[in-house]
Amino acid sequence: ERFKAFLGSYYVANFMVVVVLLDAYATCTDIDARAAGSPPPQFFLVISDVCLILYSLEILGMVLVFGVSHISDWMIMVDAIIVACGWAEKVVASFGAGGGIGFRTAVLRAMRLVRIFRIMRVLKRIRALRELHKLVMMMATCVRTLLWSFLLCFVVMTVWGMLMVELVNPAVEDMQRTKGTF
Repeated sequence: ERFKAFLGSYYVANFMVVVVLLDAYATCTDIDARAAGSPPPQFFLVISDVCLILYSLEILGMVLVFGVSHISDWMIMVDAIIVACGWAEKVVASFGAGGGIGFRTAVLRAMRLVRIFRIMRVLKRIRALRELHKLVMMMATCVRTLLWSFLLCFVVMTVWGMLMVELVNPAVEDMQRTKGTF
């Protein structure tokens, strides 16, 4: 019962917000260093690993205290998926730094940035930030619509691309044959 109260307290929620922000900074530093072609500072890799361990302990504690039925909450589900991606990144990276098996672990590492949505839990509890919480919730509800819109856009662009290849390709080949240039 005390552990249940501890997990639900403001202190743990605020501490995890700090952990999420620290992990986001470490991830951004890691991404910047890799984009520049240099290895990321070891300090930030250690911070990122410690954050992953803290995330794992939090989810394990929630499962032990609240039970598996508590995982049906969509925020907990997102947390569990992201923690699983973090551990999958560690496993894949241990088999030849990711590139050896033809898989980029940077995608899994960047998934941790999605954990910034966890800050919504704290926004819900602070009265002065209720409007911000409502805005974030509205953004989250339109994600499915945006995904369908992107899928529709992809299909339409693919159809137009195929149509243009069929219609324009003969004209380009004819120009290449007759004039020697495109």
